[in-house]
Amino acid sequence: MSKICLIRQPAGIGDIFFTQKIAKDYISKGYLVIWPVIEQFEFIKDYIKVEGLIFVNENADFPHNNFYREGYSKPTMINEHDIYLPIQHFDRTFPEISVMQAKYKMMDMNSSDWLEYFDFQRNLEREQKALEKRIVIEQKALERRLNLQLKDHKRQEKEKIYQLRSQIRAIEDRLKIFREKIQEIKLKKREAKLLELEAHRTTREEARAILDAQKRENEIKQQVVDRLEKYSRNMKSIVFQVNKRYLTKKRAPLAFIDNIADNGECFIKNQDTPDNDYLFLLYIKGENASERLVNDISLEDKIDSTETKMFNPKNVFEASDYMIDRLALLFERERQDLKKAS
Repeated sequence: MSKICLIRQPAGIGDIFFTQKIAKDYISKGYLVIWPVIEQFEFIKDYIKVEGLIFVNENADFPHNNFYREGYSKPTMINEHDIYLPIQHFDRTFPEISVMQAKYKMMDMNSSDWLEYFDFQRNLEREQKALEKRIVIEQKALERRLNLQLKDHKRQEKEKIYQLRSQIRAIEDRLKIFREKIQEIKLKKREAKLLELEAHRTTREEARAILDAQKRENEIKQQVVDRLEKYSRNMKSIVFQVNKRYLTKKRAPLAFIDNIADNGECFIKNQDTPDNDYLFLLYIKGENASERLVNDISLEDKIDSTETKMFNPKNVFEASDYMIDRLALLFERERQDLKKAS
């Protein structure tokens, strides 16, 4: 029974060519060399035909395949006759030199004449077929490049549209400021009127009653804000974590808009979409602050179709889990759409 030399160098066509000398050295010593390769390189047995050298699929059943799957990085005797050469991992022992030179240094062999031990029998018919296949592949690649250019052109057109939308939003922002100034003037006039009325109150008790009522109203409004703040903090945290860890560079990040102090609402949207095109909107139903103080918190979900979920103010984490699950569903659907498009 022949002695077996099992070599581990399953990939890297250049590495296989370069280390033929090592295999032939062991063949000259009376060994049967078994050389497992990855499935893509099984064809090499039709081009390198050396007596005593057998190329096999590394997933096949070959002698000492259990040994082959261990993490050895140096020549190792399998038994008193057979040897295992993990050539692929020799560079772990000599990290200071090149990977290729480490393969021969471990074997204490000179690599300068490796080409004299190189065997390769060309198959002109197969090469011609491969050339023809290559031409077809390049033609398809050209078609893909043209398609990509077309998509890029469409993308640029969309960007122009987004820029126009941004300009429109800028005008809307200026109008909003103008409206706020008008509202501020009206508010000052109203306050002045209230002060004038208050000056004509016949008793200090009446004036105090008005102030107490205003104070109670403000306290109720603040309680409403406090009810929403835990939810808004969680929504802001979700947006931060998703943008930081889970979104690719190609996808627009999420944005959190907090308008609780202004109108009792906050929402999550894609950064590149208008404010009214949100994914989640958080608010409390009610005509006034007193009604909002006793009602459950509403979460409007527009990821698939508009759906409103109701949550108790204490169920912050339940709402967070719901939003995370819905966002995960959205991102998975987007990934599937990208796969189909590619």
